Amino acid sequence: MIAKSSGLAGGWGWDDYTIIVSYVMGAAIYVLDIYMVRNGFGRNIWDVPFPSITRFYQYFQAMAVMYKVQISLAKISVCLFLLRIFQARTFRYLAYALICTNAAIGITWASVDAFRCLPTRLTWVGWMHEEPGHCLNFINAVLANCLVNIFVDCILIVMPVYEVTKLQLPLRKKLAVTSMFIVGSVLTIIAIIRVVVFWTNRWGMNETLGLYPLMHWSVIESQISVMCACLPAFRALVGRWFPRFLGESSNRTNPSSMAEYYNKMPTANSNINKSVSYSVNYETRSAMNSDVELVDMPKQGQ
Repeated sequence: MIAKSSGLAGGWGWDDYTIIVSYVMGAAIYVLDIYMVRNGFGRNIWDVPFPSITRFYQYFQAMAVMYKVQISLAKISVCLFLLRIFQARTFRYLAYALICTNAAIGITWASVDAFRCLPTRLTWVGWMHEEPGHCLNFINAVLANCLVNIFVDCILIVMPVYEVTKLQLPLRKKLAVTSMFIVGSVLTIIAIIRVVVFWTNRWGMNETLGLYPLMHWSVIESQISVMCACLPAFRALVGRWFPRFLGESSNRTNPSSMAEYYNKMPTANSNINKSVSYSVNYETRSAMNSDVELVDMPKQGQ
């Protein structure tokens, strides 16, 4: 938001609006995590008062639904940003496919978490085993969501890196651009850690304690997802105020947007063309000289 307000990193677009919503939801997830701790999160369930247990499960359901939507929005924002940079047809088809996939993942698993139990109120009062109903296996649902997200993350990292390798750039600049996208793999590493921690600490009846490692890494992943999506804008800020940090000259004119910066890069199939216009003066200069005179045309606007 700072970069866009400063006229950097291109104009406002859908990638900005989606990451702002994702950022707000990430902050809300952090706040919900605090309220969960105040209501017994991280403690043995038999040490928590009954009203606090019910509130804990209410906060947990809200946090689970928001987490699924927030992560998907962050990845959709990255895809929308990449669409502003790369113009290859195959790449754009893949980017649109990833946008649809992430949207489907977010909607599907948010719905699973919201309606995991029928009736819905069993999600936060089912621990008392006083009302009839049916609930889905939460462990299987979480595991499936984790594996799908990791697979999508890997594709989202490989796509831009592959496109950058096809650009005709100096090796140093190519490595700098590639490294910015590879940093996004931090989110994939955290997602893998989350799966391992989740599988190692599968809970039984003591869910206030057993859920703690899973939600701990979920909060970290939600914050890192926003940071990774904001890396290009952050690079634009650093390039403006600390150009030497990026190995650029301080007196060099920096492009006004990351999209403009990448669009100006020569691609593997690009050629440099120069056109020169001439006017032909057919007026005879002399009886002995019939050469055709070529006169440079002035540029438009001069």
